[in-house]
Amino acid sequence: MKNNKKIVIQILIFSFFVSSCTQVLYTHKDYMERYSTKSSVISGFGLPTEKRIEGDIEEWYYNFGTNTIVNTYNAPLYNNSRIGIGNAQTYSKYVKFTFRNDYVTNWFSQGVDYTEREIKKTKTIIYIISCLGFGVLLGIATSQ
Repeated sequence: MKNNKKIVIQILIFSFFVSSCTQVLYTHKDYMERYSTKSSVISGFGLPTEKRIEGDIEEWYYNFGTNTIVNTYNAPLYNNSRIGIGNAQTYSKYVKFTFRNDYVTNWFSQGVDYTEREIKKTKTIIYIISCLGFGVLLGIATSQ
């Protein structure tokens, strides 16, 4: 019985070791940082849901849902004054790009995740087999 418990614990530890059945190809941050110009943003996201312009700062919003959010952008000092863009809008899933002259200076997203994962078939099969084995051994260990 003690030997069975030891085997069950080893299989449990092994199954946790191989349980990562996916591999991240690129993160959400990696994906978003691909976009560095207005033309690349348009290529990837299309035309924005909303644009805001104040001075040479432009914000583009891509709305994918609803909720009330207050957005404020406080730019660094520019010509001895601070430019602030802000008001309440209804978004929950959205992406916002901030531009200065055609170049992305910042991006923010909420409720969306562009992380790309790849399924590891071998690890998935090993995980399933180890879970089945764990179930069988657990059944044997508890029946004795």
